[in-house]
Amino acid sequence: MTRLRTLLSKVLGLLRGRRADLEFAQEIEDHLALLADRFVRDGMTADQARHAALRQFGNVTSVREHRMEMRSFASLQAVAQDVRQGIRLLGRTPGWTAVAVFTLALGIGANTAIFGLVQPILLEPFP
Repeated sequence: MTRLRTLLSKVLGLLRGRRADLEFAQEIEDHLALLADRFVRDGMTADQARHAALRQFGNVTSVREHRMEMRSFASLQAVAQDVRQGIRLLGRTPGWTAVAVFTLALGIGANTAIFGLVQPILLEPFP
């Protein structure tokens, strides 16, 4: 049941996207403000209270990254980002792209032709 809940949470994280990140950032700021208010009531200045609240809360960036890992498919997003970057790079150098596509096509065609010859001769049993 927990795996299903985790999967559902990750799918919702993909769908909600930026809005959920903004809500989480606002929640962190609210926590920091509450901590700072408590420190101000204890006698600190506003600046000292803000720094003390940040120290007590911990690394905000680390908390955000941990949440992102828990609420999204980080590896899927990394693959999508890599594909987008690859497409952009190939678009910048059309000559190199043509050579790469031609080489791949030639290699795939050669493998298909060789397998087409080898399969009936060596891999299929004799009648």
